[in-house]
Amino acid sequence: INRDLPQSRTFTFVWEKEKMTDLTALTGVYFEPTAINSAGDFCGINENQGSVVWTGEKLIEVGSLGGPSARAWGINDAGQVVGSSQDSDGKWKAFLWRKNVHSGQAKMVDLNRLIPARSGWELLEATSIDESGQIIGRGIYRGQERAFRLSPSNSGDQSRIEQTTAGVL
Repeated sequence: INRDLPQSRTFTFVWEKEKMTDLTALTGVYFEPTAINSAGDFCGINENQGSVVWTGEKLIEVGSLGGPSARAWGINDAGQVVGSSQDSDGKWKAFLWRKNVHSGQAKMVDLNRLIPARSGWELLEATSIDESGQIIGRGIYRGQERAFRLSPSNSGDQSRIEQTTAGVL
């Protein structure tokens, strides 16, 4: 921070074709990008501690699982976003935000609802998602903090996730 400048500000920008576009001025919201996909779409955290996605055209508020804060950490080429969000009780939960293939509407889903109820896991934060939909993150397994990897079900049904690897990776 240069304290000698009369007015300094931080802003988010895109540099494309030798041109800088100030997204903070364009959207009216300061946000911090955390991940980018090959299309140039990115996710991040806004100034109000909410999750956002930039699609190249507009800034989308991702929402939360009912609490005041959410953080988007990863985005894949399908535009699926993962991160962590507080629920209405203030507990952090791992989430997946994706478009419904039928309605086209996007929705945030608590990843804990997509794994077997008696798995012994509490998924706290999803940090990355790859092109096949595999998600990595951290959670609590039988009282111990552990890394996890989740994979979509073999049928390709994105409404279910089968846990394939969990524990210390």
